[in-house]
Amino acid sequence: MEKIEINLKRLKLELEASNCKNLLIAILENNYENIILYEDLSDSNFLFRFLDNIIIYKYLLTNKNKAEYLMSHVKGKRSHYSNLSSDINRVLTELKNFDKSKIDKIDNFKLTQLIEVLERLK
Repeated sequence: MEKIEINLKRLKLELEASNCKNLLIAILENNYENIILYEDLSDSNFLFRFLDNIIIYKYLLTNKNKAEYLMSHVKGKRSHYSNLSSDINRVLTELKNFDKSKIDKIDNFKLTQLIEVLERLK
């Protein structure tokens, strides 16, 4: 019986992780239907935990980046993310250390705006 409970807890955590990652991708791809779906299934407190280097470089530190979508979501849900300073600091460090000369001016602007919004959450 104990083994079943342990497996159920593990599966619940895996499902939560999958839902959070799917929510993050939906936000970055500006997919409203999936945002609505996964917001109900996810605990937003873990969202920044899944913003790993692969996702950061694929969606944020690139030309035609998706920083504005994440910024818009965070601004709208500010109260959900105000106590996540360690995860936000990790993301901020990655964003700030990026050589912005590698991306276009408009993408640099979007990235700078996202950094400012995240700074205000700390």
